[in-house]
Amino acid sequence: METITIVQPRAPATAISEKYNVCGAITTGVMLILCAVGAGVCGAVSTGYQVKATGLQFTEMAVFLLTAILALSSMCKNKCMIGITMSACIISTLMALGGLVYYSSQIYQLSVSQADGSVILGIVCGMAFINLLAFITALTGSVYCCTGLECCVCEYCVCPTCDAMSYTI
Repeated sequence: METITIVQPRAPATAISEKYNVCGAITTGVMLILCAVGAGVCGAVSTGYQVKATGLQFTEMAVFLLTAILALSSMCKNKCMIGITMSACIISTLMALGGLVYYSSQIYQLSVSQADGSVILGIVCGMAFINLLAFITALTGSVYCCTGLECCVCEYCVCPTCDAMSYTI
């Protein structure tokens, strides 16, 4: 019988964060998935009513969904993944803040014009609420990521080949 050795690289212990809160990552991911679904539903409904910001709603849906996927992927506690998730959370925070400002101004304009657009006003109010929820969630998620990173992650972003484990079959 011939001995075959399989060498499988593994990440050094310093590439894994022990302080990262996995429950925070799950909560951030689920909440942002709900925000993405809400933005998609509002975007689909507003398409029929020819609301100007339909593109913004679908863009927010894509960014929130991407951030949610990254947040759920960071449950492995890998510092590289946590750093990428933190960057995505910051981008989602900025997008949600911009959307909140935009939709708040739209609410004001619709209330001043006193036009009969109760459905449009409902969509805009719903999007303002979704953006507020996404802003709080993404900001909290970026704080969770920041506490999970004890030091600079740049050194560990390339898969190391040192400290390999060998198996004999």
